[in-house]
Amino acid sequence: MQKFQAIIFAMIAMSFTGVPCTNEMILETKIYGTCGCGNNVEADLKIELTINPDHSFHYRNVSNPSKKVDVKGHWSMNSNMVVLKGDDAESTFHNEWKFDKNQLCIQSRKGLYFIRLCDIESCN
Repeated sequence: MQKFQAIIFAMIAMSFTGVPCTNEMILETKIYGTCGCGNNVEADLKIELTINPDHSFHYRNVSNPSKKVDVKGHWSMNSNMVVLKGDDAESTFHNEWKFDKNQLCIQSRKGLYFIRLCDIESCN
């Protein structure tokens, strides 16, 4: 009976191992920004996120001139989320981004402030 309980316990423990983190999702440099009406890219991007395959990123948000954000650092994958960690420890910005189903766009929420950025190449 104890062998049966041990097998059941092992099966339950293995079923809760979680989703493995994968770092192979982004294989080329992607630039996410805002697409205008008619799929035209804005000439001057107010919000831009560049994700590089070497796990570096550059996030720029100048939509509020009195509170400009320009952060560089490193990113990591946590399930289907991209987690950004800026080199400047004091900077506060949208650091958790989730991919859409088709992975053309990426979105973030911080409190009641939502941002959705799309791959600039798909806007053309």
